[in-house]
Amino acid sequence: MDYTITPYESLGNIRLGLHRNEIRKLLKEPNTEFYRNQFSKTPTDFFETLGLLLAYDEDFLCEAIEIVKPANPILFTMELLNLPYASVEEQIAEWDEDVKIMYTGFTSYKFGVGVYAPNRDDSPNEISESVIVFKKGYYD
Repeated sequence: MDYTITPYESLGNIRLGLHRNEIRKLLKEPNTEFYRNQFSKTPTDFFETLGLLLAYDEDFLCEAIEIVKPANPILFTMELLNLPYASVEEQIAEWDEDVKIMYTGFTSYKFGVGVYAPNRDDSPNEISESVIVFKKGYYD
């Protein structure tokens, strides 16, 4: 499914800041709850058939959405999980001169988007593993 990213606002019709119960009603798909690590205060919802992992704050308001295949996240006209990582990074760097590039991908605070590509250095022409969209302050 195609999901248009609106920076710091939404992924498709899933708004950042929406309550977990509202998201579950909206998506109407089975999900699995899990804690990402021992420091997680709230569980993440994984909607496997949709390729969406939703993270919530302590009030169960959506603060970030990680996107994996089969989902197709689109930023402006760029299909982030259908293009080689290197071309995605290059385009985002043109749009955001302050993009933070790391050995596993990048984060654009200008657009509230990150791309995870664990093989970035060895295989820059592979498709990225995941994309994250997040609310302002998520990484503070």
